[in-house]
Amino acid sequence: MVDVVVILFPKILYTFITIMNIIQEINYYAVKNDLSVLKCKDMKECVSQDGFIYGIKETKGISRHLIENVYFHDDALEVQLFNKNGDQFTLSENGWLATAIGIKESRKGFGNGIIPTMDIADPLGNTQTITAEVKYYGGVIQLHRLLKYLSNCPNWDIASERRNKMELKKIFLRLKNEKDINITLFINPDEDFLIRLYFENNIFKMHYCIIEGDLYLGVKYKDEHDFESNDFYEFMHKVYELFPNIEIQLRKD
Repeated sequence: MVDVVVILFPKILYTFITIMNIIQEINYYAVKNDLSVLKCKDMKECVSQDGFIYGIKETKGISRHLIENVYFHDDALEVQLFNKNGDQFTLSENGWLATAIGIKESRKGFGNGIIPTMDIADPLGNTQTITAEVKYYGGVIQLHRLLKYLSNCPNWDIASERRNKMELKKIFLRLKNEKDINITLFINPDEDFLIRLYFENNIFKMHYCIIEGDLYLGVKYKDEHDFESNDFYEFMHKVYELFPNIEIQLRKD
C-alpha cells in the first residue's frame, strides 16, 4: 500500500511518502506442570501434550514504515492464555490471581522488544502490576514463577518486603563478587532516607543518613553514620539489622 499526500503552501512544498508493510506472526506454546515450555504448531498440538496446564498464543505484529527515506519499526504483541478446551485461562496460585496481562515496550540493549506485564491481586483484593524482564512468551513464564513466589505470602505488603530483601541480596552478592560497584539506595520514600554501599581498600563500607531539601535545588544531610567491616557476612547482617523493613526505591550502579 502506498499513500502519497502533497500539501502546497506558498513557496513551500511538503511531500510525505509512507510505505507500510505489516507482518503478523502467531506462535503457540504449551506450558507444562514444571513450567517448562514447548513450542507447538497449533493449539490442538499444545493441549495434547503430557503435563499440559495451559497454552500461550502469542501474536506478534511488526510494521515497517518508510518515511522520507528513513525506516521505522514498530513491534506489537498480544498474549492470550488458553486451557484444554481452548477457552481463556486465568493464572491463580493460593488465592493470588492474575487479573490482566498487558504489554510494555522495552528498549534495553541494542534492540527494542515487547515485554509482558501482569496485574496481580492478592487474596485481599489488593492489586499491583509486575513487569517481566524477558521478552515475549518467556516473560509470561517469568511472571508466572514470580506469582508462585508471591503466593507464599498472605498479602502484597509481606510479599513486597520479601521481594525487596531478594533485591538487596542480589546487591550484596554483586558487592561481594565484583567489589567495584558503588550503590545508592533510597529507603522508604516517606522517610527521605538513603544508604550507600561500597567496597574500598578491601573493606565493605556503608554510609547512611537523612536527606533534607530538594534533590534538584540542593539537599542537606543529617544524622550521618558509617559502618565498615572486612567480613562480608557481618557487613550484610548489619545492614539488615539497621533496616529490617528496607524498601528499595532507586538503585544506581
